[in-house]
Amino acid sequence: KQPAHLNIMDRWILSKLTTIIADSTETFDRYEYAKTNIGDNCFIGPNTIIVKGVTIGNGCIIGANSLVLDDIPAGSKAYGTPCKVMGKTS
Repeated sequence: KQPAHLNIMDRWILSKLTTIIADSTETFDRYEYAKTNIGDNCFIGPNTIIVKGVTIGNGCIIGANSLVLDDIPAGSKAYGTPCKVMGKTS
């Protein structure tokens, strides 16, 4: 069963040592929640970190050693620290 703050669709590959931060963050007086979404047909390269509240669209390729801080549109190739869109997958 997936955590309430994580939504991963079908047909995806997460490489080794990938970290998805999908839970809440405790502050001094409250919890902060943000849903993390990974679309269909995505490949996430090794050693990638995906922070909470990010959406990775369908058909994306995320390169190795990336730090995903912002949403990645569907059909994108993206990589880097911070992760930036560098092209399209098709």
